[in-house]
Amino acid sequence: MLYRSILCLVLLCLGSCAHQKSPEELRRDAQRAQLQLSAPAELDGNDREWRAFKTLRTRFYYDPAFAQLEGDVQQHLADRVHHVNEALQTALHARLEVESVRALPAAPPGQIDLDATLIKLSEQDPGADVDVIIALVGALPVATFSFYDLGRAKVLGKHIAIRSMSNPEELRAIDTFDALEPQERSRMYQQRKRHKEATVMLHELGHSLGALHTTDANDIMHASYEHTMQTFSPHNIQLMQLALDERLRAADDQDLQVLAKAMKNRLLAAPAELFVERERGEHLALLEAVIAPAAAPKARAAAPKSSADRDVSALSDEDKKRIADVDAKQAGGDAHGAYKGLSELADKYPHTRFLQHEACETGMKLRKSFKEIRAYCDRVAAAVAAPAAAGP
Repeated sequence: MLYRSILCLVLLCLGSCAHQKSPEELRRDAQRAQLQLSAPAELDGNDREWRAFKTLRTRFYYDPAFAQLEGDVQQHLADRVHHVNEALQTALHARLEVESVRALPAAPPGQIDLDATLIKLSEQDPGADVDVIIALVGALPVATFSFYDLGRAKVLGKHIAIRSMSNPEELRAIDTFDALEPQERSRMYQQRKRHKEATVMLHELGHSLGALHTTDANDIMHASYEHTMQTFSPHNIQLMQLALDERLRAADDQDLQVLAKAMKNRLLAAPAELFVERERGEHLALLEAVIAPAAAPKARAAAPKSSADRDVSALSDEDKKRIADVDAKQAGGDAHGAYKGLSELADKYPHTRFLQHEACETGMKLRKSFKEIRAYCDRVAAAVAAPAAAGP
């Protein structure tokens, strides 16, 4: 018995000595543990139970720089939309459906200006036949974690611009873990890139559906990207559900003012500290600006346009002719052309009330961003609140 015990101890000692790790193995283990700290979280989704019953028809555009970085754009988008849909179905019972994938109609200026890309995209494709339009453009030359640098969306609008998430700088940082096999380093880079791609698209879709930046760093709507992000906050989900239901209505049944009222009430019911204070205040002001025209006398809003409805005394003779051109465009179904004329005249004559009202109203019908139509709607609100003091 004693012999057996001694033999076991000897064997254990030999086994321990035989499995003692070399300095290189210890270095590899340390690097692997350190790299795992930056492994991305799994987005909140459910592969086993498909629960989506709302479909957002989505048209994608891409520029040459994006195609050069990502290779097979069709396959890349199929994978990316799949990961996005896993989170959307859980949060909103919704999914993106790819309507088409197209090259951008014209090269965006500079390929790094997301605002210019978004404006150009809105002008070239209003998106009357789809629910979302997403432009994919080249990456920045440096790594960034600010969503402002990674994507841009029109609040409660259809148009989104997103960069490629391919980043040589991040790849070089992962390659400093040189004790690990190249395949292991590459796998971690791809996992992080895939998470970032899905999260950025979800973040911009959130803005498109009225979600606000939050103070929770793990929330997809936080202003800076974190690899720990998994889902949307419940209060942003509620805002997004309101906007999603409105967007999926038939065009004739949509009412941006009703939506603005519902979103305002929901936002006021949520704890203010959950959101970035300045942005919450700005968003409430924009919602108020959209709600305000509803307070104008309905009889006047419903009446057909005529010279009696409009005080054109402040307009030049040339601009009076432009009003007739605006009406002709409206009658011919060119709402975008009519809005362009109205907005230019409203900017030129900020104290002419009917121009502000029609620019605000037409902009809402076209689902222009709150930022774009705010000045017109604010002037209408001021006129309603103090009609005696307002100008014509």
